[in-house]
Amino acid sequence: MEGLRWWLLLLTALMFSMSGCASQGLAGSREDMTGTWRGTWVSRGMYGDERTSEAHATFSQSGKRGFGRVALADVNTATGLPSRMREAGSAGIPVVYKVDGVDVVARDRAGTAVKLTFTRVGDTIYGRIVGAPAPTVLVLEREVH
Repeated sequence: MEGLRWWLLLLTALMFSMSGCASQGLAGSREDMTGTWRGTWVSRGMYGDERTSEAHATFSQSGKRGFGRVALADVNTATGLPSRMREAGSAGIPVVYKVDGVDVVARDRAGTAVKLTFTRVGDTIYGRIVGAPAPTVLVLEREVH
C-alpha cells in the first residue's frame, strides 16, 4: 500500500504537468533546477520488498542545460536500482541534464545507460530511473537556505 502512495504522487505530478496550469509562467528562474534537492527514493530490494531511503541531488544550470549529482542512500540491497547507482552509493553519480518546460532528462556523465526523468511542480520534482530493473521513483523538494 505504501508503494501505491508513491505511484499516485508521481501520476498526480505528471497529470498536473500536462495540464495548462503547469506550463504557464515557466520562463526565467521557474524552470531553473539550480540548487540542492532532498527527499526519498522508492524501489525494490533483494526479496521483492519495498526499499526506501533518502535521496539528494545538486544541480547547476545555464540556459536549458546543466550538470549535477544524484545520490541515493542505503542502496546496497536495492536490486531494483541500476548497478551503477548501487556501486556509487551515497556518493552519487554525476549527471548532465536538459530542461524542457517542467520536464527534465538527466543522463550519467560517465556514459552508462542510466537515465533519469523528472517532472517539476513548483519546488518539488518527481522522478524515475528509466530502464531500472524495477520501478524506481524519486520525490525531491528544493532545499531553501
